[in-house]
Amino acid sequence: MNILSVKNFIQGWINKIEARSIPRGAFSAGKNWQINNGDRLVLRNGMRILGTEITGSGKVNGIHTTFKPDGTAVLMRAYDTKLVYSTDSGENWTEIGTDILVDEAVTFTDFSSLAGYKTYVSSPNMGVIKIMTANMDSYTQIYDSDDDYRGYIKALQQRIFLWGRPEDKTGLYLSYLDTGSHYTAVSAEVIDTGDGGTDYSGTLAFKAGGAKRTCFGLSITNAAGTTELFTDNYDGTLTGDKGGTGTINYTTGEWSVSFNSAVPSGNITADYSWEDDTSEGIFDFSSSATRVAGEGEIVRQDTGGDIMNLEIYRDVIYCIHQRNTWRLEISVDDTTFTNKIFRDRVGMPYLRSSVATGRGIYLVDDSDEKDTKIRLMAYSDVSEQVIPVSISDTIDLSDYVFDQSVVYEWGDYIVITCRNTLTTNDSLLLFNTIFKKWDLPLDFTVSDLTILDGVLIAGDSRSDNALELFSGYDDDDSEIPNEAILNNDNLDMDRLKRLKKLKLQGLIQKNQSFKVYASIDNGAFVEIAEVKGEDSYVDSGNAVTIGSTVIGKKEIGGGSDGEAYKYETVINLSRILDDFEYIKLKFEALGIGYVSISEYQFRDIRLKKNKLPRKYL
Repeated sequence: MNILSVKNFIQGWINKIEARSIPRGAFSAGKNWQINNGDRLVLRNGMRILGTEITGSGKVNGIHTTFKPDGTAVLMRAYDTKLVYSTDSGENWTEIGTDILVDEAVTFTDFSSLAGYKTYVSSPNMGVIKIMTANMDSYTQIYDSDDDYRGYIKALQQRIFLWGRPEDKTGLYLSYLDTGSHYTAVSAEVIDTGDGGTDYSGTLAFKAGGAKRTCFGLSITNAAGTTELFTDNYDGTLTGDKGGTGTINYTTGEWSVSFNSAVPSGNITADYSWEDDTSEGIFDFSSSATRVAGEGEIVRQDTGGDIMNLEIYRDVIYCIHQRNTWRLEISVDDTTFTNKIFRDRVGMPYLRSSVATGRGIYLVDDSDEKDTKIRLMAYSDVSEQVIPVSISDTIDLSDYVFDQSVVYEWGDYIVITCRNTLTTNDSLLLFNTIFKKWDLPLDFTVSDLTILDGVLIAGDSRSDNALELFSGYDDDDSEIPNEAILNNDNLDMDRLKRLKKLKLQGLIQKNQSFKVYASIDNGAFVEIAEVKGEDSYVDSGNAVTIGSTVIGKKEIGGGSDGEAYKYETVINLSRILDDFEYIKLKFEALGIGYVSISEYQFRDIRLKKNKLPRKYL
């Protein structure tokens, strides 16, 4: 019996050439099926809305994962004029302030120093907001709509880089370096007087001297009775050396302590430091008439259109504009700036259309609007230069628009969002960096991305909600629309033949099923079988435990969120298919649940006369 087996699926999605020319096992078209570990085709996992759904249309303007000083992950989201956060993986959200944002795309950047762990939020028409992550409910307005330095921001090389100012979209602004020299120390500030009690509270004086100030490194002690010293844990809590406890809000200066014993009459004093980021800190962009090292600087890049984003690779900063890319190198002593055009006609359309990785910088290059490319700018051992190489030459991107595209690294994947039929992003492309191949397009709606505990979290491009992607087996209780169309296969025989049997095997859940279709010689697809999770060819007594997030986490055979069962079936095609030269298979899952195809076999292939297919006679 002639058998042709296909059980390796590492070629991915290839649609730049005819389906008859692509490798066996590759996708020629379809959506929402993926390659898992290179040895199975898998219906993509689903998505769910995090927390209480916000109904109506909208768009998430930014999503970000930061951390409290104790390591607790904090998910942040910007939508409309609201900035919200969650400390329980998105199940509950709390607004920071009240409507403190402008309804536009924002950038988040984290910065850690002796002054604490901070997250900054910025956009061109709003300004900059500072949040001490130990005190997520409080914020400091660093720059607002009346200040000059409003734009997008990124912390690199111990300073802030700012671009996208409404008044100057081709200027790159560098802040002071953070050296700690702008910190102001306060000693023995009298903050209260003992009255025989144990509980005291108040506000440190630094805040009254400047609304942009934040504090750190607080210690509190009393002068009479049993002396107790409270020291700062740098996480918003204070610990007394006699067992007392306390708290400090680094943004507002509000403090409270509970002494271990009563405090008689006498001063309670505090030592601490404070900083103002706009005074020789990382949001001071000024410089002396003759600039000295460590001060701010303006770098002009006035060709190539607006600056879209900055990425750092091997200590070089690449400034990606709409139509070209600049290269900026800063000397170690911060006195010399080498600023020059790196590549003409390598540019990108949007703020989030690039990401720096250990392999190089991935970006969407649409400087030639008629031929969009996904590129990797990486060091070449041959030329000893950074070269922007296309990684999308096997796929046709002409049906997609990348004007709001997001490029993000997630495990072994580069994730790229774009739009196909909507005015906002409605498609997601996955590039497997191990196999260097593409999965079929996925129909997630994404405006921004972040990672929380290894899970991919998206800001929705059509609502104000946050979404957990690749979660479970349904799209928030809805079935996942899908199809997977393979190559046009001549079964290694350039003549007419007849196929008697098709064997399929993989994993399936009991409530899932999928249909199998065949197209011969470019004809219409004809249903040839339906594989059901409860039929007799399913080994229902031998469950395989699978994880809810299969792609990226590799939980097949090791997860804990569901069970699937091995199936193996042979489809008799004797009375279904006519003689043919080429055959193309299509799979379509019908229900909610996990399904994979780990192998298919063309069996009992019988050669016929060497002539054209009947449809061409």
